[in-house]
Amino acid sequence: MVQENKSLKKVDYSVMSEKRCKICGAPLKQNVVSRNPHAVYCYVCFKVSQGKFKTTQHKLINGEKVVVKTIDFKKIQKENILKYNF
Repeated sequence: MVQENKSLKKVDYSVMSEKRCKICGAPLKQNVVSRNPHAVYCYVCFKVSQGKFKTTQHKLINGEKVVVKTIDFKKIQKENILKYNF
């Protein structure tokens, strides 16, 4: 049986914690750290570590699935490394 930690309070997803990503140095979100205190990767670096380098966002227009944008995780990771000087 899995025990749930009911003492955790929900935190807004935009609040950042003091912990930093192990690879790029970007701050981790507080809700991720409160759910998993051992988290060391941000979302982008976590996806790259799983081998997923690109993703696409879709939108339904008149019943058809249309690509809105493509997100390149490797590019974002490189930008984060330069931005956070890690």
